[in-house]
Amino acid sequence: MPTTGETAPTLGVEEEYFLVDAHDGGVRASASRVLARVAAPLSGQVSGEFTAYQIEAKTPPCRGLRELGDHLVRMRAGVAAAAAGEGLRIVASGTPVLGAREPVPLREDPRYDAGAREYRALQDDFAFSALQTHVRVPGRAEAVLVSNHLRPWLPTLAALAANSPYWAGRDTGYASWRTVALGRWPAAGPPPYFDGVDHYDRLVARLLDSGAALDEHNVFWDVRPCPHLPTVEIRVMDVNAGIAETTVFAALVRALVAEALERVRHGDPGPRVDQEVLRAAYWRAARDGCSGHGLEPLGGRLLPVAELARRLLAHVRPVLDGYGELAAVSTVVRALAAGRGGAERRRAVHARRGHLPDVVADLVARTTGSRPLPPSVGAGPAPGRKRSASSRRAAEPVPAPVGAGAGPVGPGAGNSATGTERIMTESTAGTGTGGRRAEDWWRPEAGFFGDLYKEADDSLRTFFAGTSRVDDRTCAEVDGVMRLCGLAPGARVLDCPCGYGRHSVELAGHGVDVVGVDINPGFLEAARRSAARAGAAVRFLEGDMRELPPLEPVDAVINMFYSFGFFTPEEDLAVLRRFRQSLKPGGRFLMHTMVTAPALRDGRIPAEERRRLSSGRTLVSRRHLDDGTRREFGQWAIVDDTGAEFPMTPYDVRIYTPEEFGELCREAGFARTTCHGDWDGTPYEDASPNLIVVAHA
Repeated sequence: MPTTGETAPTLGVEEEYFLVDAHDGGVRASASRVLARVAAPLSGQVSGEFTAYQIEAKTPPCRGLRELGDHLVRMRAGVAAAAAGEGLRIVASGTPVLGAREPVPLREDPRYDAGAREYRALQDDFAFSALQTHVRVPGRAEAVLVSNHLRPWLPTLAALAANSPYWAGRDTGYASWRTVALGRWPAAGPPPYFDGVDHYDRLVARLLDSGAALDEHNVFWDVRPCPHLPTVEIRVMDVNAGIAETTVFAALVRALVAEALERVRHGDPGPRVDQEVLRAAYWRAARDGCSGHGLEPLGGRLLPVAELARRLLAHVRPVLDGYGELAAVSTVVRALAAGRGGAERRRAVHARRGHLPDVVADLVARTTGSRPLPPSVGAGPAPGRKRSASSRRAAEPVPAPVGAGAGPVGPGAGNSATGTERIMTESTAGTGTGGRRAEDWWRPEAGFFGDLYKEADDSLRTFFAGTSRVDDRTCAEVDGVMRLCGLAPGARVLDCPCGYGRHSVELAGHGVDVVGVDINPGFLEAARRSAARAGAAVRFLEGDMRELPPLEPVDAVINMFYSFGFFTPEEDLAVLRRFRQSLKPGGRFLMHTMVTAPALRDGRIPAEERRRLSSGRTLVSRRHLDDGTRREFGQWAIVDDTGAEFPMTPYDVRIYTPEEFGELCREAGFARTTCHGDWDGTPYEDASPNLIVVAHA
């Protein structure tokens, strides 16, 4: 089957969001007011849902993942802006974490009133949000047989997408409570096996006659021919906070449908799976999510979720490869299957303080602040790529801390780096995959160091750390650099990354010959202006610290203010080797950070901080330390007076212990290291305000 852009089935998704109070995180029955605020042209894509707690948004049919991701970003931003006008936020969660009451308030609709009479107490807690994926098919007959082929894979999809561990203030013990609760309803959950479209129609007719379904729209099987569109609809998955994950789930569904259509064309009606075995597999997937084991419906065996995910990827590999989506989908699926799904993240956030509003805050940040797959992924199937008949059948926050009375201590705090394009998702953010992160958030085009960062940084640059003014702190830091690196006038220093150049300019004032290197042209422009105002002769160069421009050997290399650990451990080692090669014999490398694991754990660097900016808006910074990867994951957001939140690109940085960093330096060729807790040279302790490592060549 050709997989060109002309023949690939289109796909689209429907997402359901809960409306939550901006202050306490509880759900609010305000859908009608929010809908009235949704601006055109998005208004045609947004509607109410079953409860007054929810809003539904629908993408148009899309050809590729890039297009789908762009629509999801716009939809979420538009709905979030409308919700902010009512003092609310939106969250993509399968169930309400806080505030739901029973019976849930229904949206005004005669159909829902009829359902309340028919289903009675079943509707009391019917507040669930799903990800519904539509894939175009030739007709209803094909859609019904596609359902047969998808049945064995539905539990794995449910496990990977599980994102509803909490219900109205309590932990249910399940990863997807939505899946369990929906299973109580007639005509819900895994679809039966169908002999054909006539069999499907007869079953639906009997359900309608019995009152088990009010109409065809009320048939809630997790795969069904869409009653009003030429698509097959798959609704087995919880809605997820990460846009990249959502896009990948849609890609998996499309690949499964495409593979099934190929088999249907060859006369294969699909494997028969016992309905009770399938329901047992659903239960296991709903309970354990991405952690532990799942039941493989065809063989009836318990297998690790990672193995079930591997089999799913192998099944659709030829299709994904033909569409140019294999690498991106595989990366995210493997990260999820390693125990990094939505439910696992929700519980990890809760475990830090035992505070459910933290879970809601994290959901809010990720629902409106997550990024789609990189632009190079999923532009649509590559023209002309085909799969052979044999291959068709073949079978891995918040920037930096804002301390008490402190300014932004974001990654680099004005310093930046760059690297190759990767995938930044909620799941890859804490995978423990050797430190491999997702997208290179620090690159200028990734947007972290954009206008919102500049607004926050400019507003807070009169503060730095503690209560000292930035100029005073810079002087103290440079005095410390001179002392700890043994520098004197005439010495040569490489400041990398140099950011706005504040240390470079101050060092030049001490008679030091300074070269500043940074990847961000905007920072370099500001640094040159600062040097000109001070009359400082500093050479500023654009470059990546992993691939430094040719330089004469220097007496010292400095890496200041939380600017190390952006990369993978292997790349961090490569950076240190570059720095070592830049030094004269006997030269020294100095790394400085305020962000240490003890400071993150004991609350000196808080998990959330709010600070009023001189612009009149508020900076909100959120962060957490993932103990598995030893990376800090975080995000900044700017909040205006209406409560609308404008999130910045999420970031992550490896937090090295002194021992780990010392070992890395020795591996890079340094002879020895010393660790200091402040600029006066005092030894480092867990309670120290700084970690300053000096490595001797």
